[in-house]
Amino acid sequence: MAACIVIFWCKGVWLSTQYCCSALIGSYDENLLSWDTRSLKSPIMTTFLGGGVWRLKWDPRYWRYLLAACMSNGFQVVGCPDQSELPSIVTEYQEHKSLAYGADWCHLPVEESQCLLKLGQNPQPKDAVLIATCSFYDHKMDISYIYNFPS
Repeated sequence: MAACIVIFWCKGVWLSTQYCCSALIGSYDENLLSWDTRSLKSPIMTTFLGGGVWRLKWDPRYWRYLLAACMSNGFQVVGCPDQSELPSIVTEYQEHKSLAYGADWCHLPVEESQCLLKLGQNPQPKDAVLIATCSFYDHKMDISYIYNFPS
């Protein structure tokens, strides 16, 4: 079965899920594809993200959200509630003017990341989540937060 997954690797960024027999592939054709790894003939669901999907990262706390670097369409946070529901865009970050290339979530415990949020000028709500994003040609890295992040 692993050999089949390697076939699709060349078409995008492969990411396993917390569910048995499922995988997500961020494709260079601008789609997020949900697969049942027991049958790799065609994806079971497709979500259009715009821009070739270069990087996918699961949120470290809930494993229900993906942070996607979508080369020509910025960064998308995608909600993936469970295997039976279509993944959908929850919010986006479009501040970079170059190719969206890298992205990651803050992996610090909630209390420590809240301390970092307080370094800004305004106090931030407890449901804010830190992310880091970077773009290619302008060599820019942003550290930002998402307000009202659903838990």
